[in-house]
Amino acid sequence: LQVGKQSYFGHKFVLAKSSDVFRTMLYDKNWLQSGLPEIILEETEECQKYFDIFLRFLYTAEINITADSAVGILCLADKYIVTSLKNMCTQYMVEHARFVFEENALNWYFSSVAYDIKELIHQCSKTIAWNAEQLLISPEWHHMDIDFVSDLLKNGDLVIQREDMLFRALLHWLESEERREHFHEYAKELLPLIRFPQMQVKELISIEKSDLYQDKELKPLLKKLISKAYRFRILCPHQTDVEISFAQDFYLPRNYLDLAIAYVDMKNTLMYGWLENVKTYVGPVPSESMDGLCEIAYRKTYFHWAVRKP
Repeated sequence: LQVGKQSYFGHKFVLAKSSDVFRTMLYDKNWLQSGLPEIILEETEECQKYFDIFLRFLYTAEINITADSAVGILCLADKYIVTSLKNMCTQYMVEHARFVFEENALNWYFSSVAYDIKELIHQCSKTIAWNAEQLLISPEWHHMDIDFVSDLLKNGDLVIQREDMLFRALLHWLESEERREHFHEYAKELLPLIRFPQMQVKELISIEKSDLYQDKELKPLLKKLISKAYRFRILCPHQTDVEISFAQDFYLPRNYLDLAIAYVDMKNTLMYGWLENVKTYVGPVPSESMDGLCEIAYRKTYFHWAVRKP
């Protein structure tokens, strides 16, 4: 087997038994190279680096996958339909794409989408969402492609300070030099994914006063989106009375860290046990004031604590 500048020796029987692709290449008479003593394989540079490890697995069924080799081995396993190896790679990558491995999750997300590995896509998306704030202020953010940014903005589980931060990060991404040619095209596609109803009034007004809002191509779209936000603020507290639903993703909050809770006060009482007072928004509409008070009571029974039912 000729792979790049390297030559590897193998047995037809072993290769054909391990891979349907190799079986076709080596034994199918319709394959041009099937009768040749040497077969040339076209592999990417990433795959070339780990082809020897891949080939050894076909003989021994043993392999040591690392963060560096995972993508290359996954690519080879997928290309040559070695299902057992692909499953091993997927299992390793899912395990090493969890919350503490945000760099792996970001690097592997694109591979998981390319090979349509649902389990890995899900895990990478969760980890990226958990670390979204760090990503948005990193240099890597400006080099993400349109598909990644779109998927990120659709994710309702992002952990960020507030929606305005996501909006500002999107503007920085749109205004980068490499996207100048497609600025309006991308803006029209991505701006509707920003959840304007979850912004505060002063943030919405700031957008209306911005240069972006004065852009002739984008003003109608922004005006429509911000109008929806104001409508949400007015009608949401009364949606049951007027039979209006705001269940679409556009209106729902993400995991915002800023101004989520004003304070938490805990005290021990003789009658109710522990009482916890949490002060936050009155309703689902974000505001600068937090006048909503929620009281939670805990009662101890023997060695167990439980929330006291009202």
